[in-house]
Amino acid sequence: MEQADVLFSEHMENIQQQGGVFDEEGSHRPHAAALGDEFPEIRSFLARSDKNNPYDTNSDPRMAVKISMNIGATQVEIYADPAEPANLQEQRVMQIADAVSRVHDAGFKIPSPMQFYLPKYTRGIHLPSLKVDNSWNSLAEFYAPNRIMLSPELLRTFIPPNAPDSVALRLKNASAPIVHEIGHCLHFAQAPESYSDLFHTRLARQYERTAGEVSEYGARNPNEFVAETFTAVTFKGVITRDQWNLYQALGGPLSARQAPTPTIGRTLAQNSNLSVVEHRTAGAAARMQPAVGRLPDAAASAPSSWNRRNHEVERPHFRRK
Repeated sequence: MEQADVLFSEHMENIQQQGGVFDEEGSHRPHAAALGDEFPEIRSFLARSDKNNPYDTNSDPRMAVKISMNIGATQVEIYADPAEPANLQEQRVMQIADAVSRVHDAGFKIPSPMQFYLPKYTRGIHLPSLKVDNSWNSLAEFYAPNRIMLSPELLRTFIPPNAPDSVALRLKNASAPIVHEIGHCLHFAQAPESYSDLFHTRLARQYERTAGEVSEYGARNPNEFVAETFTAVTFKGVITRDQWNLYQALGGPLSARQAPTPTIGRTLAQNSNLSVVEHRTAGAAARMQPAVGRLPDAAASAPSSWNRRNHEVERPHFRRK
């Protein structure tokens, strides 16, 4: 838990110091808006309040807008940048609402409250060269016990060319990476000690093959296999008996409504638009209660020199070069 707090604070500070869009020549390119499909953050830059300012960065995290909603028995708390354009912020909130709703509808018990952090910028983008500084090399990341940080890159409308094979990639649904991180959260809540121990292990070869049939990403380590399988189950995907037995042996979260083994032979549902969230979450969004307040103390705590090399950290579905 202490290590998770330190890592969360380090990542938050890196994002705060390095994230943003910087116009090196003082005037953005006329077609910069067209880059919004690949670089959603540029849309925030173009909507900045001071158009004469050649750069835009994250607001002070202590002034984050807190958005609260209840989905089933779960209280969802979202901490967003108050200067992010309302339409982009709404899309990001709807992605979260869709992901939590899917997990709830699949019968899983979600810890409450569940906290999501939405920095406006998680990387530095330099115009007009489009040079990118990766201050946080993730699209989504879970921090124990109940925090998930999400990149605005989840708003992009096409998949990065270097994205590894994953359940989210096959689904082409922006909510799937969030469901994956919720899977880590539920796995930790169910078995925190084994969850931590599994980061220091790898799958034996015969199990690596079993995990690889779920996705290449799931074969990286036991915890990623659990989260990938959890995502597939949530989206009603096909799981073999061997995969299900391995998932259970590693402490994978179980649905209260789930049969002893999932139905075999069904395929993953398809959704071709990464940025589109189903209409069924509109009711949940309508119940959002915005309020301005400070982030929880962990977000504003001092950085630490804890050596990350001694600990393997959860990585996202889509990885940059």
